Amino acid sequence: MMDATAPIGFIDSGVGGLTVVREALRQLPHENVMFLGDQARLPYGPRPAAQVRSFTWQMVNYLRAQHIKALVIACNTATAAAWRDVQAQLDIPVIGVIVPGARAAVKVTTAGRIGVVATEGTVASGAYDAAIHQQNSALTVHSMAAPKFVSLVESNEYKSDLARRVVADTLAPLAAEHPDTVIMGCTHYPLLRPFIQAALGDDVTLIDPGRETVVELATVLDYLGLANRGDHDGDRSFYTTASPTMFADIASDWLGLDDLHAQHVNIEANRTTLFRMPSSMGRWTKLPSPGSHRRWSSPRRIRVRCASSLISLLPAVSRFVVWRILMICIPLTRPAPPSLKTPG
Repeated sequence: MMDATAPIGFIDSGVGGLTVVREALRQLPHENVMFLGDQARLPYGPRPAAQVRSFTWQMVNYLRAQHIKALVIACNTATAAAWRDVQAQLDIPVIGVIVPGARAAVKVTTAGRIGVVATEGTVASGAYDAAIHQQNSALTVHSMAAPKFVSLVESNEYKSDLARRVVADTLAPLAAEHPDTVIMGCTHYPLLRPFIQAALGDDVTLIDPGRETVVELATVLDYLGLANRGDHDGDRSFYTTASPTMFADIASDWLGLDDLHAQHVNIEANRTTLFRMPSSMGRWTKLPSPGSHRRWSSPRRIRVRCASSLISLLPAVSRFVVWRILMICIPLTRPAPPSLKTPG
């Protein structure tokens, strides 16, 4: 049985995913948190989807080796490229940021005109358009890429006058479409929120998918019996593939943690992994590459996937009923999580 005190893993291409972590620290203060930012290879937005999937799997494999109990892909580009693939392969809850963000926008729009500001990769994937129209096909969606925003955040210029000018110039075409609701479709963008709000107008509702993502995470952990019921703040661990100093400067400011320490890690060795098969299958299978691994299933993994998929389609009021039905109808077998080893 999974240990409820095990950490929750968060991954992102850089520091943007800290906006999701910040929400997790607020909503789930007792949970132990591990964050990994792949700053050495950002931005992910202009990269081919196959490369983003490969990088995502390297981050996933690194955190799985730390025995996480749940994974949040706190990166819209990685969610668009790899979420379904990762969710299909792991037997722990895997939550992306796109569906929760789309659901929140559909819920609050008043005029039916939703804007999406994201990276090139997320816009090209059409993931937000699809998620929004799956819930309400009558809504109008205007999507635009804002690749310069990521650089402003990662260079720690997100409070500068330069950032204000870049945001205003970039968002002028979207403002001309008069959306009533705009999704900040990259986890870096909430750090630019004051400038984004000023560029679009105070009457536009901004959606931060991170907040809704953590709401979904909390619900999943609660009904799978994985919520940490401790009475003190959890541990926080931060990893980066680039400079720990630069990472810590931004993270400390954004999260308000004075004693934040970041550790440099090399994740490129995690390309090939061995997953232990369920005992009923009685053997090992080698995963030579992130996209070619063999699929396997277990009652627990089926339960997690069914629950995560169904909850994303329903309003909050209905989620309790769905989880209760799933808990009764799907076997409660919880085999140990697959161990993770790198080949010798």
